[in-house]
Amino acid sequence: MYFVWIMVIAVSAVLLTFLCPSAEAEPAVRAVDFESREIYRSEEHPSYTCWAQLFPGERGQWYLAFDERTRSEEPLAKPTRQWWYEMGQPAGYESSQYRCWVVVLESTDSMGSWQMVARTESASPGDPVTSRKPMARTKDEGFLAGCWASYAYDPAVKAKANEVLYQSSDNCHTWKKLPPLHDPHFISYPYHVRALHDGVLVLICPLSPPWGPGTSRPTRISVNLDAVNEMQMALFFSHDQGRTWQGPLPIFPGQTVSETDFVELPSGNLLFFNNSIFATPGRQFVYRHGDTFTPGPMEKVRSGTVPETVVLTKEGILVGCMRAGAYYWSDDLGLNWHPLEGAPNTRPHRLRRPLWRRRPGTGRR
Repeated sequence: MYFVWIMVIAVSAVLLTFLCPSAEAEPAVRAVDFESREIYRSEEHPSYTCWAQLFPGERGQWYLAFDERTRSEEPLAKPTRQWWYEMGQPAGYESSQYRCWVVVLESTDSMGSWQMVARTESASPGDPVTSRKPMARTKDEGFLAGCWASYAYDPAVKAKANEVLYQSSDNCHTWKKLPPLHDPHFISYPYHVRALHDGVLVLICPLSPPWGPGTSRPTRISVNLDAVNEMQMALFFSHDQGRTWQGPLPIFPGQTVSETDFVELPSGNLLFFNNSIFATPGRQFVYRHGDTFTPGPMEKVRSGTVPETVVLTKEGILVGCMRAGAYYWSDDLGLNWHPLEGAPNTRPHRLRRPLWRRRPGTGRR
């Protein structure tokens, strides 16, 4: 997950046309009626939005959640020198002097229009832990969100770095912290949470060793030279709307991966993608049998660029996007990828994570 220094939230819609091969070697898949639309702009200047995420509701509605950062008129507390040393972040990541608002928009007309559900200011401006990432709507009409507690300015919060999930029952105005997600020997980076067709929640959450006093790693960027890989991509599953979780289930063995996306196949199995920003692009099936999920082997991509965000159409075509707006498609479940004709290959000053809208009945997301 990445900060995107933008002032505009945009929504993209891609309708696909499937073409027959011809002597002129026409592409088998082409995007038609490509649309880019501005749906939110901060009223404050300067400002930017980041960490945007689109997710469905329980009755056909859609939600768009993101952080809005604005300048503070008065100086705010800065992180300590020790925090900067332990984090090992470049100066450009400094955000302590920005006010942080968590914004949630709702659409009840298939993304034709959007209404604000909540715009709440963080009690600790600038603190990375205040961001609500990722976020999902649950079947009981609540919201589930994660945070990166290990990045907190407050040492007391960082000391409980496995407490990373929150629930809201009042449209994101207040949040209740949930019990620890995982073993305290690790810190985690909740990346994405999504509901399957039957309401089971899947949380994508890589795990890493902790750092700082009392650990074997003085800083976040310290490396254990004896380890094959220290960060492990993992999945957690909830069958009760986020109250309890099963996991972790490791995937992408031997790979250092902090982000992934997946589609739910008609069979109920899940297909995960190790995208091309990482060293070994490829795919991995996670097979479902009732409430049990079992990972298959990771397979390397044969050709093309594996995108970061992927959807599955009713025709069985995968369509995905890389940051800056390069689009790709695959008709063999991600073994080979091809550039998507008819869609622009770059979209400056727009949202990195594409927000896909499909015709009704185009398959599971």
